[in-house]
Amino acid sequence: MQQKKYSQAIRKLQQGLKRDPDQTLTVSEAEIWRLQGQDEFDQGRYAQAEKSFNRAAELGLQEDIYYWLAKSLLKQQKPAAALNIVQSAFDDKTLPKDLGGCYLKLLLLNDKADVVEQLVKTQTKRFYAPHLHWAPRAQWR
Repeated sequence: MQQKKYSQAIRKLQQGLKRDPDQTLTVSEAEIWRLQGQDEFDQGRYAQAEKSFNRAAELGLQEDIYYWLAKSLLKQQKPAAALNIVQSAFDDKTLPKDLGGCYLKLLLLNDKADVVEQLVKTQTKRFYAPHLHWAPRAQWR
């Protein structure tokens, strides 16, 4: 993987699991897809990165995958799609708390300041203090 041969790494991982399904892995297939997506993102291949991040999410990776998916979609000028991804994760409570600010920013980018105001008032426990501090002020900028 250090050589950025992610497809080859995924194939070898899958082959190894077929031979020995009980082996302990140091890296998961989902993590390899995330790394591939980050590499594609860094190269400016945003649509391909989106596909890789989606595959990582399908395989159960959550952590920062919503951030990377949203970032890829924004680079493709798709703010509504980015919001849909993050909002779905927020609604089903799989969005990590540290990405709460990402959700609020996406709402503002999609002209949903009223939703930001409502969330800041009614769901304060879902956000960190800095998110709650800047969000109301960001509406008027």
